[in-house]
Amino acid sequence: MKRVFVDANIVIDLLCERYPRFPKVLRIFSMGDLGQIELFCSSLSLGTASYIMETRKLSTQDIFDGISLLCKMCTPTIVDESVVNSALTSVLSDHIDIKIGKY
Repeated sequence: MKRVFVDANIVIDLLCERYPRFPKVLRIFSMGDLGQIELFCSSLSLGTASYIMETRKLSTQDIFDGISLLCKMCTPTIVDESVVNSALTSVLSDHIDIKIGKY
């Protein structure tokens, strides 16, 4: 199964329903929910998303519910010195293209 890392922008697009990217982001998370891909996100993205949701005046309960739902769909990863150093020396690009099927 393909493992996909979603960055903070994708997490925020999902939780804040930011258009025009929201429909495509929703499809990515649907693929994860259907078991077609395995989703991961940085634990730091959760805090960033929470902050952005707060600035958009979402209620504390909506923020909690959104982060909780995200953690059920996406495995948070730890970011430490070794992860940062690996990222700095990685030959991988910043993003990948995923073919999104129709549902």
